[in-house]
Amino acid sequence: MTYSPRWYQTEAAEAFWQFLCADKRNPVIVLPTGSGKSLLLAMLAHRAVTEFEGRVLILQHRKELIEQNAEKVRALLPDVPVGIYSAGLNSRDTDEPVLLAGIQSIYNKAHLIGMRHLILIDEVHLVPTDGQGMYLTFLEDLKKYVTKFRIGGMTATPFRTDSGPLCAPDNIFQKICYTAPVKKLIDEGYLCSVTTKAGDATVDTSKIGVRAGEFIQHEMDQVFGDEAKIDLACREIVARTKDRHSVLVFCSGVSHARRVAMKLTELTGDVAGVVVGDTEQLVRYASLLEFREMGMKYLCNCDVLTTGFDAPVIDCIAVLRATMSPGLYCQMVGRGLRVHASKQNCLILDFGENIQRHGAIDAVDYGRGTKGHGETTGEAPVKSCPNCKSEVAIAAVECPDCHFLFPPRELKHQVRPDESSTPIQGDAPIVYNVESWSAWRHVKKKKKEGEESPDSLRIDYFCTLPNVPGMRPQKVSAWICIAHCGFAGTKAEAWWQQHTRAPFTDNIDHAISLFHAGAFAMPTQIEVVKEGPFDKIVKETIPELPTEWVDASGMGDAFEGPTTTNEWGEPVPSAMAVDYEDVPF
Repeated sequence: MTYSPRWYQTEAAEAFWQFLCADKRNPVIVLPTGSGKSLLLAMLAHRAVTEFEGRVLILQHRKELIEQNAEKVRALLPDVPVGIYSAGLNSRDTDEPVLLAGIQSIYNKAHLIGMRHLILIDEVHLVPTDGQGMYLTFLEDLKKYVTKFRIGGMTATPFRTDSGPLCAPDNIFQKICYTAPVKKLIDEGYLCSVTTKAGDATVDTSKIGVRAGEFIQHEMDQVFGDEAKIDLACREIVARTKDRHSVLVFCSGVSHARRVAMKLTELTGDVAGVVVGDTEQLVRYASLLEFREMGMKYLCNCDVLTTGFDAPVIDCIAVLRATMSPGLYCQMVGRGLRVHASKQNCLILDFGENIQRHGAIDAVDYGRGTKGHGETTGEAPVKSCPNCKSEVAIAAVECPDCHFLFPPRELKHQVRPDESSTPIQGDAPIVYNVESWSAWRHVKKKKKEGEESPDSLRIDYFCTLPNVPGMRPQKVSAWICIAHCGFAGTKAEAWWQQHTRAPFTDNIDHAISLFHAGAFAMPTQIEVVKEGPFDKIVKETIPELPTEWVDASGMGDAFEGPTTTNEWGEPVPSAMAVDYEDVPF
């Protein structure tokens, strides 16, 4: 099987390599859902191996994506071994020049994958920007074994609800190197055209609370899960999709998805499928296969088919939920953008005021009406026609679909804040069990001109919640300023005395050596509160301090640190480090 790249895939690959070879920052390519990111990943891997003689790791979050991407890579690199590391696919390859891996399977196994020059991350909008999560845990661990490697990402949505734009100077990704415009790809026939309509049974979301930039889940479930609202919405879906054959429905919760499927089955006499997180694997596979082959008209899901689900036959997306995230909404409606001979366009039915909130998916300014934390800014970029429910430009005086004439817009008086409102009190501390911890040298990335800021000791606590079995550890970090003066230095000395009997040192490398020698007592629990975007540890439960340890340096305070450090200034075990002075890009 051979693949011919489209013009924008070729442009994106060239832009990526030009950026990677000329700039030290980590780039992101933005391609719409359905435009062929899998082939582009394969093209990047192909050039890394054939032209630069590099070794590549491609990270994904779903096994379906791993299989899909592996197929493209193997077609472009028939003579190069391509491996897969995924528990879900029962494959644990590690040595191949090109390795595709599921992040859930490999996030704590960086020591297994060997030398890698280039790390490519698919659906990179899933990588948090706050230093937490499996992706960043893996990349931090990889630095212990590979001193230099480059990172690139790919996504349809370069922003996150909780933190805004994906690319920023202090984030893991700093620059978008290429963007393919949705409207142009639709006009040229590479993507399916869309018709967006607000449902008559649209739910009023103004009473649903917002927390951390997204609607509160249980409140959204209550509003959308009302039986009368389900009945009205399902009747409208059935009426509006008489000439459609593959309708994908996004629901607010698991119970909601099942009840919507039951109602659609009751109204049509045809079995509507449902796929949720706990759906058995065989049932899920059978339902998706039947839907893809147009043997099932309606398929309901909850947070399962937003990414990695490829069904070009979809000609209607019904969104029976609300989201503050333009990225999530883009991923949902993007399932219908793929071109297929059975359809002329894709109908988007929105029942959660999402189009008003974010705009039409093919709009140039899509998503710009919403800040990263979910607060709206100004007028919505589109409005709904009261006659035919089409979504049109906010400044339109006539609906292009039904020619309804909009009345002149009234100017709004400035709204003042409610002066009687009281500040929201901070949340109670979250108690975590500490499963493990590690110590690093932290180098301040950006310093003001003329500023002399010493490095600090960074302690990473890997934590789980009590009474939550099977939870993957998440990272909470603390910065101990042992080399600083003043208040920061005083706090660092107090922290030191709480955790070890070793004499205090302001030498970070020596402190790390003592840490690895077992001189510090790991807390069994920590209590954490949020301070803006950061976690602050307010209390630690510390067991008895060690009385014996072996100073690996053997040099006390005169210790100068390991001979090998990575490009971030962090110590690397010399026997395990691989130095890539000849990284080709």
